[in-house]
Amino acid sequence: MGRVTTSSIKEMPMTARTLVFGDDGSTEADRVWRWITSQKWDGWRAQVINADPPEIPTRLSAPDADKPHPWDPPQPRIAVASSGLSAVEHLRAEVDPRVALTEVDAASLIVVGPRGAGAMKALGIGSTTEYLLAGAPAPLLISRGESRVGQVLVCADGSEFSIHAAEAAACLPWISETNVSVMTVNPTLGHDPEGVDRAASALESAGATVRRLSGEGKVSRAIEDEAERTGTDLIVVGTRSIAGLRKALLGSTASWLARHAECSVLVAFPEVSS
Repeated sequence: MGRVTTSSIKEMPMTARTLVFGDDGSTEADRVWRWITSQKWDGWRAQVINADPPEIPTRLSAPDADKPHPWDPPQPRIAVASSGLSAVEHLRAEVDPRVALTEVDAASLIVVGPRGAGAMKALGIGSTTEYLLAGAPAPLLISRGESRVGQVLVCADGSEFSIHAAEAAACLPWISETNVSVMTVNPTLGHDPEGVDRAASALESAGATVRRLSGEGKVSRAIEDEAERTGTDLIVVGTRSIAGLRKALLGSTASWLARHAECSVLVAFPEVSS
């Protein structure tokens, strides 16, 4: 069986997209890696980041010297050739994992598991994931399950935030092999139909099979119920939280789905102009 390792990095094109995986070495991280390698990432590379905070706590914002650096882990993550990954690069940082994952350079997608250690388990989400939900530097995918994604549910209300989320999903290299439902909840309450059209068009242009549907009631509950009814593998949602603003509040719909959905959830954040 073919494998892809760090040695392949020099052969990658400069335009390769980068998947960043936050790896704490746990059995949950093992499951997330199996989910990653079950998808087809043609033209992408993976950066596996392991963060080990120092025994003496430091300030949350790390200096450049503490950014992730290459290392050779005792048990490296291996990508089978069928995953399509061009390379797997292992990085390590002696900082809080929240810092390591929010200061990554040129990430196209950040993938983490939902659960961590400590009190956050009661919320169904780990503290690092909770922190990233306040505004990651790239779309954040909270992985649940292990199998290849086949059914995708995109939340669309016509806003720029939901359009951006659809565009983020359209960039996934395996989206053309999925069935996508673009769902609008309470469509008579002033949603922009042109914006919903733009969201659907972005996914259709990427080759996905798209259908549109509507629902009524509380948005988060309607989306969750539809996902459970159809066996959805991935929910896609936008949020008004802005990367870099730690006090920004995650939109209530994205917050609920990230914490309570049974399937994986992709949260896209608005872009911030420099």
